[in-house]
Amino acid sequence: MPLLSDNCASLLSLIKKLRGNTQIAALDGDEELLLAWLALDWHEGRQVTVGQVMDRDEFKTRTYAYRRLSSLRKNDWVNLVTAPHDQRVKFVVPTDKTRRYFTSFSRSIDEYVTVKPLP
Repeated sequence: MPLLSDNCASLLSLIKKLRGNTQIAALDGDEELLLAWLALDWHEGRQVTVGQVMDRDEFKTRTYAYRRLSSLRKNDWVNLVTAPHDQRVKFVVPTDKTRRYFTSFSRSIDEYVTVKPLP
């Protein structure tokens, strides 16, 4: 009996391909997770503030969350834009690098689902 089903092996191959992106591989696990959360929020049309990132329960402390966000900013994954209504509020927005990465990521997923639809 094989260790993996064909569908599982295909999915693991897709994950390996996606993880092969050297830009995303340079992020630590929490930074990658934060970027994924942000992408979902952006996809759903939500604007995300720095304060909302820092208030996420998944992070140990607000300081830790801010450090992860700062690292994403330093590595050109996100930008901070000042809200027009309040100079103290900063929105987290994707960069061109992030848009390119998620476009490529989405294309890979779409190709996989088209070729191997899940039961």
